[in-house]
Amino acid sequence: IYDNDKLHQLHETFQSIVVHLLSDNDSNVKRAFLTHSAGKLCTFFGAQKAKEVILSHMITFLNDKSNWELHIAFFEAIVDVVSQIGERSLDVLEALLQQDSNVKRAFLTHSAGKLCTFFGAQKAKEVILSHMITFLNDKSNWELHIAFFEAIVDVVSQIGERSLDVLEALLQQFSSH
Repeated sequence: IYDNDKLHQLHETFQSIVVHLLSDNDSNVKRAFLTHSAGKLCTFFGAQKAKEVILSHMITFLNDKSNWELHIAFFEAIVDVVSQIGERSLDVLEALLQQDSNVKRAFLTHSAGKLCTFFGAQKAKEVILSHMITFLNDKSNWELHIAFFEAIVDVVSQIGERSLDVLEALLQQFSSH
């Protein structure tokens, strides 16, 4: 077992390496990190440091609009990363849900149901489902609507019957506007 000084030194060393990998110009390096290391390193760093070091860099990967492979790796890794960080990641998820329609569609397709399961029905209602329902406001984006309904099916299957009350309340609220 490491003493606190050695553990701190080890964390600092790994943080330097991780930041270097996450800042690399080659998207293959970033994808490999997301695919093979992100969740494990979140466990190693702990929730707060993982949010500061890993999740904060991961979000920037969405700025590269043309790199769909990196986006897919992001959305496959985000569930594991968020499950390691916990509720501290909710503010980041809210920012994620404010992105453009392609990012929203990818989120709905790859991550929404699993994240709703992780956070449970109440948090899912407050953060994920309440944002998802607003996607229906974009009347011209039928692809986003399809992804929304596929995600709703996933959410209902993940959370179970307790999500039906949440969905019914949200849909009633949406239809009254």
